[in-house]
Amino acid sequence: MTYDFTDALGWGNTSYSSSIVLGDIHGDGRCDLIGRNTSGAIFSFAP
Repeated sequence: MTYDFTDALGWGNTSYSSSIVLGDIHGDGRCDLIGRNTSGAIFSFAP
């Protein structure tokens, strides 16, 4: 699953962009992106 954290999708708004963090969601040893918006938690897994 991938998700674009772009300004066009609202991530330029500091209330959303400040929620973006890195973490290993599914234990593969790679950093995934996690953010929160009006839809809830959004994940973008490392390729």
